[in-house]
Amino acid sequence: LQCTLKDNPVIVMNNGILTIKVIDTNDSTATTANIILVPESGKQKQDSIGSYTFVEVKPGDYTVIARSDVFFTDSSKISVFAADTSQVKFSLRHKPVLNVSVTSLNFNQVIVGDTSSPMSYNITGKYMEDSLIITAPDGFKISLDNENYKPELKLPIKTDNTINETINVIFIPQEGV
Repeated sequence: LQCTLKDNPVIVMNNGILTIKVIDTNDSTATTANIILVPESGKQKQDSIGSYTFVEVKPGDYTVIARSDVFFTDSSKISVFAADTSQVKFSLRHKPVLNVSVTSLNFNQVIVGDTSSPMSYNITGKYMEDSLIITAPDGFKISLDNENYKPELKLPIKTDNTINETINVIFIPQEGV
């Protein structure tokens, strides 16, 4: 078997490859990220396993943007070279998630100047980065211990970046409706 250059031409690669890996801060795959390559006319890729590959990327400088509804957006500058593979790894931070157990509390009729019976709701949060401050509307006070009622509470986060608290609420009307 003979082979000449004409039969087996040399392949010249003028463009590069860009691979991107996206994880969260717990080293889990961030499957909901959308990757945008700029200035490649906003080329976008989405992948269910957190790995993305752009092929035939022209040599040059780019910004790679990782976006998601559940993570904070992040970006990185990268240079792509001909016949080379460039790599970017993102470690995205989760956006905080809050859940409240009720949408309203019904205090019925309370006489002006009197205090209602306490009612309560639960608030949970995950991926918290800082304490949560809750402010009661005028005429209401809130408490964590059902004794010391205040117009505002600061809910500390636990070591696992969560919040799980019962908020007690009283109504103290100051004027009639």
